[in-house]
Amino acid sequence: IARGDLPATKHAGVYRIDRDDLARYRSHSWETDHAILAPRPVLSSLPALPALLIGRTDESAAARGLLLREGVRLVTLTGPGGVGKTSLALQIATEIAGVFDDGAFFVDLSPVRDPQLVLSAIAQAIGLRDAGRRALDEAIVAFLRPREFLLVLDNCEQVIEAAPRIAALVTACPSLHILATSRIPLRVRGEYRLVVDPLPVPASAQEPAGLLAQSEAIRLFLERARAVYPALATTEHDLRAIASICRRLDGLPLAIELAAAWSALLTPRDLLTRLSDRMRRPGGEPRDLPSRQRTVWETIAWSYDLLAPEEQDLFRRLAVFVDGFDLAAVIAIAGLPADTALERLGGLVEQSLLRRVERSGEGARFTLLETVREFGWQQLRTQGQHDHVRRLHAEYFLNLAEQIESALYGSEMRQHLDRLEIEHPNCLAALGYFVEIGDATRELRLAGMLSEYWYYRGQIAEGIAALQAALERGDAAPPGPRARVMSELGFLHWATGATPRALSLLASSMPLVRQTGDIDRLAQIQFMWADVLRNQQGRETEAIALLEEVVELIGDRQPPLELYQSALADLGDLWLLRGERERGVALLKQALGLFQNAANQLGIGMTHVRLGRLARQDGVTRRAAAHYGKSLRAYRGAGIVTHVGVPLAELGRLVAASGYLELATRIAGMVQAVSDRTGATFDGNWTIAQTHHEREVSRQDLPAAFESGRALPFAETLSEAIAIADALAGGNPPPGAAGEKPARPAGPLSSRERDVLALLAQRYTAPEIADQLFISVRTVERHVSNVYDKLGVRSRR
Repeated sequence: IARGDLPATKHAGVYRIDRDDLARYRSHSWETDHAILAPRPVLSSLPALPALLIGRTDESAAARGLLLREGVRLVTLTGPGGVGKTSLALQIATEIAGVFDDGAFFVDLSPVRDPQLVLSAIAQAIGLRDAGRRALDEAIVAFLRPREFLLVLDNCEQVIEAAPRIAALVTACPSLHILATSRIPLRVRGEYRLVVDPLPVPASAQEPAGLLAQSEAIRLFLERARAVYPALATTEHDLRAIASICRRLDGLPLAIELAAAWSALLTPRDLLTRLSDRMRRPGGEPRDLPSRQRTVWETIAWSYDLLAPEEQDLFRRLAVFVDGFDLAAVIAIAGLPADTALERLGGLVEQSLLRRVERSGEGARFTLLETVREFGWQQLRTQGQHDHVRRLHAEYFLNLAEQIESALYGSEMRQHLDRLEIEHPNCLAALGYFVEIGDATRELRLAGMLSEYWYYRGQIAEGIAALQAALERGDAAPPGPRARVMSELGFLHWATGATPRALSLLASSMPLVRQTGDIDRLAQIQFMWADVLRNQQGRETEAIALLEEVVELIGDRQPPLELYQSALADLGDLWLLRGERERGVALLKQALGLFQNAANQLGIGMTHVRLGRLARQDGVTRRAAAHYGKSLRAYRGAGIVTHVGVPLAELGRLVAASGYLELATRIAGMVQAVSDRTGATFDGNWTIAQTHHEREVSRQDLPAAFESGRALPFAETLSEAIAIADALAGGNPPPGAAGEKPARPAGPLSSRERDVLALLAQRYTAPEIADQLFISVRTVERHVSNVYDKLGVRSRR
């Protein structure tokens, strides 16, 4: 009556129907229902998978679990074009079709452009030919309501406006389950989304061949390649080339299959060299692929064309980023308010052109698959926006580096270094832009600011190369940026042991910085010069003079500058070397207090290692170990890599002096691993001091222990070293030395050892004993170790 199919009149709330109208209505209704319900359809109508599905075990299990869970009746597989959503959906439907009494049906929506025609496509797929006089949606509901179906709706993204009608079907048909695939979520109530990511790729093409062969991406390539060239060999070199191909293609199954199709003509290594062009140009692709998937770029273009113009503009601009970006960077290069930028980013994520990546402790971060980024980059160039967006990108990361540099030293040093590490690829891209446009001044500025990141995170070789190149290109640049880069380059050379080169560069930077009148930069360079000089025998006086001038230049700042605190600590260390213990200890403790007030973990770590060295020279093992543990913890808290080698080397000496030679050799391996990773040197040819017969045992005497320490990952190295320091600080055997008995020299104390023992009993320190007996501090330390070992103690306590 409400639809107008049955004429009726209403009086006093009662409908009156003519008998002839009712008869005609009943007759037509029986014919329509008869057309809909008979004949009952055959079970399932799923196309066969065109090829074996490789991998996807977890995704398949997750989707099956959802579809078979009570109350879940709409699951959408989302992901970028070419990721394999259709194949996965067919695999899932095939596996669970038998669970549904009336089977599973596949609806290909890729040819459909008009959302109004989606229901017609569904009706055709399920075999509904005649809806009679009913509306099509009602006819479909009448057909599906009494049945238990799994309906696979493939390629929903271009008809996404039909999502409410799909949701209405689910609501009206209690036994209907829908598995949809779409680059965009349907965004209706009751929808469960399952993101289909590209296949995992090897972390490196240099992984062992056995691990490479297990990679799902490589297995897919080999499966498809052997379909066209069964004789394809899989030597180790071939596997590495295939791994590089899969990494280059982001693990995207469609891209991998298109690449593998060329295996009848090209070896994996030849294919790798021609990869980019082959993935863009059609011609060798399977003929049964949809036209939109004939090349990877056509697949991406399909999604790009579905975007609104303003979304296309943002997508193009995002291609300028290398290895990801955050919201602040997007606002800078797009010139959009935060809310608008976030809304458009959300749209690109929903279109599966953009991925949100999770990083512990970080805000939202986004990335483009490299293949998608290349497409966007080409579109950016085509639209003539390339130079403008690159300039905005470079200026943003120059400013970001400047902001981080101003706040680097302090309680959030680790977070700042982590941020620079995350944005390092973008910073390098910005450097490349400044080089390309010939802006040597800004290249020098950015390279100078990145130098501290390169140093602290152990990328010294990369830093030296970048700084040297910038310096060579910046002959005509202002003296300030040149002085900065020259001094930073010298400091990095010093870290590698190239002291003459370091001194030359630092000396050359001084006249330049004096031209600028920049007192802070002058003090910084003098501090760096002193840092190098203080390790040169006989030049301690020069270093002290430089440091005292630094203190005078910046000592009146409030709060005290980090450089002032570091200068005090270095002065304390130098006065200790000169034998002025009281003065040196007072300066170290003053510096430590200032560092602690500022929560400067770098300074805290440096000062504790110096106090630990002093305690070790005094023979106070427990105190030395406690200082080393605090130093290692501080460096870990600051996120520093390079400096860790110093307390590690000191701890090794302490462990060796305690007689645990195998464990000390293992620590030597840890020190070497830090050196291998960073390029920095720690105490030259580091050896293990053994007191037995007063000889030294080099690391080659215990190669297994050394190599075991060298093979430890950095995080495990820190954890183990801290545990060793804590154990010694508590007067306990260190972990890892349970089966090792401390080496103890045989025999009574020598006359010299008795002299040393007598002075120890009077609370003399190692330098004071050396003065009394006219011997070196190193010789005193050896005698002290012999005394401890012969008496079976670990410290003077």
